[in-house]
Amino acid sequence: MEKTEFTYQRFYLRTGMTVLILPIVQMIRIMILRPLGISDGLYIALGAIITVGGLMLYYKWSEKLTFFFRKGYYWEENGTVCIQRGKTIRAITNVDWLRGTDTFAYGPRVAMLVVQCGKRKTILFSRSLEEGRKFSDTELYPLYQLILKNNPKLEKDANLTYWYERKKEC
Repeated sequence: MEKTEFTYQRFYLRTGMTVLILPIVQMIRIMILRPLGISDGLYIALGAIITVGGLMLYYKWSEKLTFFFRKGYYWEENGTVCIQRGKTIRAITNVDWLRGTDTFAYGPRVAMLVVQCGKRKTILFSRSLEEGRKFSDTELYPLYQLILKNNPKLEKDANLTYWYERKKEC
């Protein structure tokens, strides 16, 4: 059993931390815009621009912080894919659907791998994607292919590139 290392992002934590950034951005907005005595409509528009700008700067800055990124491992054991994040090991069995896609928050796009096994869902996020890169260019893609190889009952969705699901019989 050979473990393959990959880097995953704690995307929800990183996104949630914007709650701490927003008050700072709002204080800056008040300090800059209030003394100018501008109209309410312009104040709101400029406030929105400053807020989005502050969030974009936060995401650019937090991309360099190791706090938001962890090393994980995956391997195949007796036809079952196992994923280890921290001390938690998850065996991926009876996959109902598998999806690879990308999502974004205030600028940077990240690849996202979603595996649904019954009522349990595993979601992994990659590092931010550079311009022109897609899901198949990330560290999550080999894991996606391994899960797909070990779940032959999954059928490809005709409309989505990286979506497979187990068709239920009526």
